[in-house]
This record gives sequence, C-alpha cells and structure tokens, in this order.
Amino acid sequence: MKTFIASIAAAMISTSAYAVEVWEFATHGHWQVDLVQFDDGRMACAAANAYPDVGIALTLWDFNDGTYEIQVTDDTFNFRGTWGELSVAIDQGEIWYGPAFFNGQAIFINELTDVDMLMEIMEGNTFYVLDRDDYITHEFSLHGSRAAIMDMIECAEQIDNGPAENQGFNYNEGHNYQEESL
Repeated sequence: MKTFIASIAAAMISTSAYAVEVWEFATHGHWQVDLVQFDDGRMACAAANAYPDVGIALTLWDFNDGTYEIQVTDDTFNFRGTWGELSVAIDQGEIWYGPAFFNGQAIFINELTDVDMLMEIMEGNTFYVLDRDDYITHEFSLHGSRAAIMDMIECAEQIDNGPAENQGFNYNEGHNYQEESL
C-alpha cells in the first residue's frame, strides 16, 4: 500500500504543491494515516482507504492551515484540471452537492468538507461518489474510519507548530518511505 499512498500524495496537485516526504503514522485495516510534507512547506495528515488492486482510493486530508479536503483517486480517471459539480453520500443519508476540482486521476472536494461530514464518515458504513443522476460510481467502506480519523486529528495536532523535523514527531521509528520528490 505504501507506493499507492505515495501516488495519492503525488496527485495532490489541486494545491499546486507536490509532496516531497511521506511518513506512515498509523494503520487501521484498509486505512492508512500518513504525514505528508509538501515542497511549499505546508504539511498535512492524510487518512486513506486504498484499494490498490483496483486502483481506487478515498483520502481525507487535514492540512496544517486548518482546511480539510476529500480526494477520490481512480487510475481510470483522466481529467484536465476543471471545476465541476459532484455529489457524495454517506450510507443512505443526505446527498451532499458541491463544487469539486477534477484533475488527472483525482477529484478534490473541499467545499463540502466540514466537521459534520467528518462526523458522518466516522459514524458511517459506506461513502458513495455519485454521478449527475445520483447513481453510484464509486463506493468505499468506512469500516475503521473512526480510528483513522482520530489518528489523522492526532497527527495534525502534532504538526500544528511547524515543520515535522522540529516537532519530535513520532514517525513510527523514523520510517520515511518516500524521500524523493513525487
């Protein structure tokens, strides 16, 4: 899963920054929580539920500037950097509609992402990405998401004060599996 998580971080071009280092923070079943440092100095903690055998992933991002983002990655996507409408749902609950950035092999959702949605993800069973007619195009299990989001929040709290190397950040024995620019 390490290479797939690193490729997810590499796809983070909605921010016009590139990941330069990725450290594993925790794992919970299919979920992996990582600390990602970008070339522009920003940092983020990411909780990813990846299915590398089929080339899809759902990633929740908590940036050190206090913003959140949801990223849906699919190896079959080939977007050209445009904004559009996207709808998502958790279980059979409310459908969330809003703008998303479609770029490369990823969709980035930031205006829908708030504490309410994170709470629903933590309590939910399935995350759905829907098309314009509200038909399901992708679905992700949320089993383990509560523990992963709690670890993502803990990770973010540890980086709030600046660069990781100045924080005494727990990198799980200093395990840095991506040292080159992605």
